[in-house]
Amino acid sequence: MVVKEKKLTNNYKEYQREAIEQIWRKALTIEEKLDYCRPNFSQVSNNKLNEWKNIKGLIKEETFEEILFYRKITKEEFAFGVSDFKEEFPKNIPDWLLLVNEVFSEYIFKENEIDDIGVSVLPFINYVEQKIQATTFIDSAIDLHSEVQESFIHSYVVDILQIVSKVLVIELELYKKSHPEVLKDSDQCFNHFLKTIFSDKKSYYQFFSKYAVCTRQIATRTKFALDNYLKFIAAIEESQAELKGLLSISKLCIQKVHLSAGDSHEQGKNVSIVEISNKKVVYKPKNLEVTQSFEKLVSWFNQRSSLLEMKVPRGIYYKQYSFCEFISYDSCQTEEEVANFYRRLILRELRLQN
Repeated sequence: MVVKEKKLTNNYKEYQREAIEQIWRKALTIEEKLDYCRPNFSQVSNNKLNEWKNIKGLIKEETFEEILFYRKITKEEFAFGVSDFKEEFPKNIPDWLLLVNEVFSEYIFKENEIDDIGVSVLPFINYVEQKIQATTFIDSAIDLHSEVQESFIHSYVVDILQIVSKVLVIELELYKKSHPEVLKDSDQCFNHFLKTIFSDKKSYYQFFSKYAVCTRQIATRTKFALDNYLKFIAAIEESQAELKGLLSISKLCIQKVHLSAGDSHEQGKNVSIVEISNKKVVYKPKNLEVTQSFEKLVSWFNQRSSLLEMKVPRGIYYKQYSFCEFISYDSCQTEEEVANFYRRLILRELRLQN
């Protein structure tokens, strides 16, 4: 197998290449810098280390020693890690940086395209919109409403705005000090700030190379968002026959998806409520073999007991994901329903303990 180098193309302006290289240097972790330079990393002075440690309220000396112990690095290696990184730009570019490069390479600046905080991450938004809107089901028998794609895009935008807003606060304060004339109207000040700092394509390179760690975080979240959308589409396509049986429908029409309907799992995965052909189902992007076993156990109890039947949501189980029956929360209407609720609750606990 031939492994191709992951590298940048030559069709670049100088400021673009410099910005990409600067993002790489600034966004590397201490461990990544050491791995890149080992076994002979260069010794550096402790100036940067002392500067890092002297930031007000950052860290105590004993805590710093614990950090070194648990990260298994020496004080000298840590000093190297927080110093300016001047090594040669690699031939094999990390995936997150390739994504950043692709995002900005494809971005076409349009003046006054949007006039809110979203302009700060517009290259990323446009990139994700294009990727999501270009991806649908292979099987044309499955209908996909545009609201589904819009929900994924909206969730992604909210996610990355939470990241970039932290550094925008810093830039806004710097802007206010240099432009006191616009402070009278707060809305005007913020709009003017956005138009000034993101005035052309080059200004995006300048901003995101200045805040390289933020850029890497956004690139990572971008990859997660696109991967999770693709897995969602693939999951529905793979389990379409089971979904039809679970929901008692003859055709799949994916109408809406309510993201973040539960805990967020690794790599931005979220439990979601999916509306399919006017029915609802819960999508869980993780292995639920334990739930499947529990469902079988409850079914076994129900078949062999004359007591009240225990209810569990039916499910479709795959190695990487599952779909579970949606259970609506309805109040008990009679005393008998209340009594049966607690009887089932007690029976479940007794059965599980035995």
